[in-house]
Amino acid sequence: MVIEHLGDIGKEGTIEEGNFTFRVRILDVKQSYGRTRWLVTPVAGSGEAWTEGIVLQGKSVPPSASSVAAAP
Repeated sequence: MVIEHLGDIGKEGTIEEGNFTFRVRILDVKQSYGRTRWLVTPVAGSGEAWTEGIVLQGKSVPPSASSVAAAP
């Protein structure tokens, strides 16, 4: 449910993709096809992407087949 994750907006977390780990800041959260997704931007760098797999302050949401999807 999105309501329980609204407090995550503005917080930092990490995303793992292959051998890389990225520190990201959460910009938005939404429910898509029954799954919670976060819009994130890197702490260092630029761009943004929707993701389903994020680790945030000790709580982890399991990643989908691809943890980072390109932003629409």
